[in-house]
Amino acid sequence: MVIDLAFWAPLYPELALALLIPVLLLVDLAVGRKRPLVIQAVCLAGLVLVGWTCFAAADGAMFGGAFVMDRLARLLKFAGVLLSVVAFVYAPRDLREAGALRGEYYLLGLFALLGVFVTASAGSLLTLYLGLELLALALYTLVALQRDSARAAEAAMKYFVLGAIGSGAMLYGMSLLYGLSGSLLLSETATLAPDSVGAYVAAALVLTGVAFKLGAVPFHQWVADAYDGPPLGVAVLLATVPKLASFALIV
Repeated sequence: MVIDLAFWAPLYPELALALLIPVLLLVDLAVGRKRPLVIQAVCLAGLVLVGWTCFAAADGAMFGGAFVMDRLARLLKFAGVLLSVVAFVYAPRDLREAGALRGEYYLLGLFALLGVFVTASAGSLLTLYLGLELLALALYTLVALQRDSARAAEAAMKYFVLGAIGSGAMLYGMSLLYGLSGSLLLSETATLAPDSVGAYVAAALVLTGVAFKLGAVPFHQWVADAYDGPPLGVAVLLATVPKLASFALIV
């Protein structure tokens, strides 16, 4: 069986990141909590490789247009890698003081970054939802990383409940868009008649759900609790990487 690498070229960043996650998990199992800096070093080295693949990947569409790699997606993914590197370099001291310096922090951060990658290349409603949910699930767990902290548990619960509300609104809006356009592709849903009331309602529901998830005004009330509950190293990741997903949606 011959693997056509050129066919998978637009997916190089996602494939590299998906490969880094199990490698980091194995390193975490091998060294445990005794040498957290080893896990950090492997993670940062892997992110350097992922950053390189952002520019090595070819432009193109895959899976019937559901996944699109273009210049904007490339820049957003590379920006996500840079912000993740900054967060991972900054985090260890604060997490160590909070007793939350574990390999799970880096693993969940990489899962969140993978969600940003998928969102940046989303060419369909299904891919968009998959990317946002992957990002959100990783962030829920990151907020609750400090398991013995009541503040972190409260912040994670508030974040999860509001995120679930946002998911419901977003899914309902996406179902309306699919019913009106007959397609999940964003390029097809964008051709809906501008005077269609249903299209406005569906778009409003989708934007409301996304705003809930990403903390955009006026659905940002949970942000203060989510940022205040976890350690500062987690808050840095929360305040930076997910914003790239919102920028990708706006553009």
